[in-house]
Amino acid sequence: MMDSRDEVVLALTDNMDTEPSSSGFHSSSTRRLAVIGHYFFRSSALIIYLLCAWFTTSFVLPFIFILVCLSLDFWVVKNISGRILVGLRWSSYTDEAGRVHWRYDARKPSPIDSADVSSLSRRELAARIVRQQLSRLFWIGLIASPALWCVFFLAAIFFTTYSLGFCL
Repeated sequence: MMDSRDEVVLALTDNMDTEPSSSGFHSSSTRRLAVIGHYFFRSSALIIYLLCAWFTTSFVLPFIFILVCLSLDFWVVKNISGRILVGLRWSSYTDEAGRVHWRYDARKPSPIDSADVSSLSRRELAARIVRQQLSRLFWIGLIASPALWCVFFLAAIFFTTYSLGFCL
């Protein structure tokens, strides 16, 4: 039975430790793979939607591919990119009474204040800047993709009489 302190470890690297490296942050290749994975499946789903009319007239096949891409995107965001880029983590456990409890964790933001800069080493300052940039990339991808899907949804509703090349 899971306890509130039990955690499931899913790591992108061979090192099963989910904590950052001794330098205080994940390696650059791990971060790079996390960013690529974060954008790959969501952009693949958008590209499949835009180009599906060129390859098939069926609705079912593109729907399945888009659904698979978005499902994989959810898994990547939950288990890899969310954890590495912004420190997101969530899990559930059942207590002795049989109630399910959800636990949400996130890395504390580390703002760069002018008073803070003088007390930080160059390495710490660079790590904070990289952390902020990665966080910004994560949230832009997380918000922009559903916004694009809303635009495509509205276009599909209002322009169904016109042939736009979409799978409508």
